[in-house]
Amino acid sequence: MATDSWALAVDEQEAAAESLSNLNLKEEKIKPDANGAVVKTNANAEKTDEEEKVKSFEELRLKPQLLQGVYAMGFNRPSKIQENALPLMLAEPPQNLIAQSQSGTGKTAAFVLAMLSQVEPANRYPQLMQLKELNVERGQKISEHIVIGTPGTVLDWCSKLKFIDPKKIKVFVLDEADVMIATQGHQDQSIRIQRMLPRNCQMLLFSATFEDSVWKFAQKVVPDPNIIKLKREEETLDTIKQYYVLCNNRDEKFQALCNLYGAITIAQAMIFCHTRKTASWLAAELSKEGHQVALLSGEMVVEQRAAVIERFREGKEKVLVTTNVCARGIDVEQVSVVINFDLPVDKDGNPDNETYLHRIGRTGRFGKRGLAVNMVDSKHSMNILNRIQEHFSESPGGSLPRPCLTGAMERGQKISEHIVIGTPGTVLDWCSKLKFIDPKKIKVFVLDEADVMIATQGHQDQSIRIQRMLPRNCQMLLFSATFEDSVWKFAQKVVPDPNIIKLKREEETLDTIKQYYVLCNNRDEKFQALCNLYGAITIAQAMIFCHTRKTASWLAAELSKEGHQVALLSGEMVVEQRAAVIERFREGKEKVLVTTNVCARGIDVEQVSVVINFDLPVDKDGNPDNETYLHRIGRTGRFGKRGLAVNMVDSKHSMNILNRIQEHFNKKIERLDTDDLDEIEKIAN
Repeated sequence: MATDSWALAVDEQEAAAESLSNLNLKEEKIKPDANGAVVKTNANAEKTDEEEKVKSFEELRLKPQLLQGVYAMGFNRPSKIQENALPLMLAEPPQNLIAQSQSGTGKTAAFVLAMLSQVEPANRYPQLMQLKELNVERGQKISEHIVIGTPGTVLDWCSKLKFIDPKKIKVFVLDEADVMIATQGHQDQSIRIQRMLPRNCQMLLFSATFEDSVWKFAQKVVPDPNIIKLKREEETLDTIKQYYVLCNNRDEKFQALCNLYGAITIAQAMIFCHTRKTASWLAAELSKEGHQVALLSGEMVVEQRAAVIERFREGKEKVLVTTNVCARGIDVEQVSVVINFDLPVDKDGNPDNETYLHRIGRTGRFGKRGLAVNMVDSKHSMNILNRIQEHFSESPGGSLPRPCLTGAMERGQKISEHIVIGTPGTVLDWCSKLKFIDPKKIKVFVLDEADVMIATQGHQDQSIRIQRMLPRNCQMLLFSATFEDSVWKFAQKVVPDPNIIKLKREEETLDTIKQYYVLCNNRDEKFQALCNLYGAITIAQAMIFCHTRKTASWLAAELSKEGHQVALLSGEMVVEQRAAVIERFREGKEKVLVTTNVCARGIDVEQVSVVINFDLPVDKDGNPDNETYLHRIGRTGRFGKRGLAVNMVDSKHSMNILNRIQEHFNKKIERLDTDDLDEIEKIAN
């Protein structure tokens, strides 16, 4: 499947690649950009800025092995920094570059591609500037092609120990230059290394931030550069939502953190503290609450740090509590939330804007959505946050909403947040017992997924009690995917004098979803039919529903044996495990998700093109569960896209279940013969 899409992309970009090969770089001139930064441009090129960007990796004319590696690593198209920087870095002759790039945008992959493109494997010596503990003697040469290290180590290897001949280096990369110049000695060491290199060595410098000190340093080490520089307000990623929480002390910050975990699903989180002492205390408290916690701080030796990070990267721990030692350079894809338990400050107590940017950049990696939450517990920390938002021209708390997370409140104290989201029981307590909310001031009351609400013990009565506290002019909104009689009766109790939008029964199943059934005799035949389906049509991603955990586990194992990338999700998993599985599936790391009803609602993955009911949904009495059927097949055909739902029928009883589902929705479900390849291919068109 991946090969097909890759081949198609190659065909589509052939013309673009050809036009790129015909572009001649001519005399260049220098002009300032909108920020006053000097940006080198081609004086004679007739292309616009948009035309000079690359929209696919094929346009870059990479070596076949590199192109295959790019796709194997999960990259689909160049990121913003890659589409701007790679054409410059891969140009002939090589171009020098100074680039500012937000954390997590793919800059490392960009310069690694540039480096690897210039490696000549036959030459067994360093050509580009994994730091390893190498047992080498003075004067002995290193034969690896790429050397990565701190300035001090690389300088020693070039001058004192003679491990590297600097005159043979083709590409010199300085990454995280803002960090480099903040570390004593690194700036001078970097300049000394640069002076040893040949004149035609390509110089690449990257920095997440560009203070004046960074700019002066860059001009010393990168002669005649091309420059990519962000506007100040662009330095924080748009994909990261930033919030702050007001607390009074450390205990309230911890309670707010617990409330956050209780309210949303968090795959993995990184929590930053100012001191080792606070980090140790917080890690211990979170462990007591049942979280899988890792602790990382500066006193650990390199091997200890590496082991902690590797376990966190593998998902063995779901929470990493750390000091600034982890603010930069740690890339863990599953991190969906970053929490500043303490805001970052420098040694003088002033806001450390660069560290703030690097911290929150641990989430929202490469265009994914991320969440950053800042704990504010004093006037001083509020002042720090205000100065951070002024620096980035972005408001983590002023114009952006402040979520209601604080739980350490006294009875009668009012919540100041504008929007409250919660389960009926929690909201009822906050309105009546704890008096956090004045229900008479509520303007809009929304009940979402009412069919789920009334199926949960107590929620129906709690919702009605909340509704009775609200003012008469409060707007009532109720949504439900299905409208059984029980839902309708409930709706009439909580929404007076409503306008009603109600689908006809046959409209409840989306027209964009084609529905079929397959006749089988047993479980093995159902599995064979599933394999035939995969062999006949291209499936982007699929969700397969089973009635029991046992069947789901068996099916996942069998599909894995057939070479499929399979994820398994079932009810006994803890919340963090479920979140991690769903996140990997959403990112496309697994192409098949085998699950029970735990995934029938609320999981939205755009690439799901097929839903398979390996077992039809039934309630506890063995009757058809029409609502669950609707929610299951609704995992495909999202927002107007075409989808396919296939139901496996292996007995008279399951055929009866399917017939009753058809009658309920007034929808005929066609039979599909999975042994007829021509017939299967037709359903995909």
